[in-house]
Amino acid sequence: MILSTMKKIKIIFVFFVLYLYSNSSSSQTNNTEINILKTITSDIKLTVDTTSPPQDSLTMKILVLRSERGPLNFENVIRLSILDAQSKDTTLSKEYYDRLLDSCQIGSAHHVIENILVNLYRQCLSEKEVDQLIEFYKTPLGKKWFIELLIITTTATPAIKDIIHKTAEELEIEMKSESKIK
Repeated sequence: MILSTMKKIKIIFVFFVLYLYSNSSSSQTNNTEINILKTITSDIKLTVDTTSPPQDSLTMKILVLRSERGPLNFENVIRLSILDAQSKDTTLSKEYYDRLLDSCQIGSAHHVIENILVNLYRQCLSEKEVDQLIEFYKTPLGKKWFIELLIITTTATPAIKDIIHKTAEELEIEMKSESKIK
């Protein structure tokens, strides 16, 4: 199934928000913020599938695409999140975090995460679109874009997270007020 451009933009936004949350310094995510994210994405009908994707040309190209994407990828987000959690945690050992990181980078968790991502890519992109993205990421502009995107994302993260948090709080107050009227 090939998604419309608007749905693809929403999916990119969702991944961006997930990146913001996973890479933020906040210790907890507000339930209202999670509900807003669910509302924004409610019309996107993607299926999380942990099964191994077919070993066809589309899957092979998706794996190439994921390798071309540079430093802004789920593997680095996961690694940074685990290292951040470790730096704040005084209860679990270094060995625990080393083993967790190992499982997420090359172990069983890594394989399940990769299956999920490849299956999601398969739902969103055609083989032709994957080919076009691979070609783009091989160009000087494509390589520059990922470096710049990482810088932009890292710079914008605190401000955007704060705006989302404030908006969520305001919406929660507004909706509680509305429910009292009814």
